[in-house]
This record gives sequence, structure tokens and C-alpha cells, in this order.
Amino acid sequence: MSESIEILLRLIVNCSDMLALSLSSILFVHHVLHWKVQKIRSTISYMAAVSLIGATGMTAITMCAQQKHDTDTIAFIDELILPLFFLLIWIILLVRIEGRVWKRAIVAWIAIGIIAAVCSRFGYLPGYIDSHLEHPLPAALFHVSASAL
Repeated sequence: MSESIEILLRLIVNCSDMLALSLSSILFVHHVLHWKVQKIRSTISYMAAVSLIGATGMTAITMCAQQKHDTDTIAFIDELILPLFFLLIWIILLVRIEGRVWKRAIVAWIAIGIIAAVCSRFGYLPGYIDSHLEHPLPAALFHVSASAL
């Protein structure tokens, strides 16, 4: 498979993971916890933009590190970009939820924590199947469909 297709598949997988996490957080706060989210459509747009930027950065840096066979950089990226992504999502939710500031902070933190815990429980399955598949296209499709759940 060509390198450009592999980069595109990795971008799609990263973007779908980040987008699913951020949109699930908004919907969890709004529909399950029953906290009003101001201008929910624009909040979804902000989350989508942050997800796309984070996925693009993560994909670009990971691909550069893979070309150099630098596993330390890949681990550093995962340990740096994901917490920054969670922080940005938390700030967006903090600003967009109605109510007192300290309550909004707690609700946003709990919502992101619950959604991240659920995503991490299902996150091992695509990696396991990916390690047993020889072709990257079915693995990428499986990653995208798993993040949509």
C-alpha cells in the first residue's frame, strides 16, 4: 500500500476517534446529565475543529517519527497530544455549559472522564484485531466503526 493512502487512513482513524470522544462528551452532558449547552451546533463545530487539528497534528508527527523509526517520539506524542486535547475539550465544555463555574468545571470533567473510560474499554479491541490483519484498509475501517460505537 502506498504511503499516502496509509497517511490518509491514519488521519481518518485519528479524527474519528477524537471526534467521537468530543461529540460524545457534549451529548452526554446535554442529554444524559441534562445540563444546558449554549449554542450546541456551534459547540459541535468547535469540537470538530479541535478534533481535526489534533488528529492532523498527531498523524503528521507520528508519520515523521515512524520514518525515522523513533518509538520514543511516538510515545511522547501520545502522552502529550491526548492530554492537551482533553484539556481543550474541557475548556470548551466549561465555557459552553450554563450554570455556576465550579459546577460546570466538575460536570465537564466528569463527562469527559466517563466518556474516555468507556472509549478506553473498547480501545483495545481494534488494536488487537489490527495486529492480526495483514492489510491496513480493513483495520482502518474497523477502527472507524469501533469509534462510532
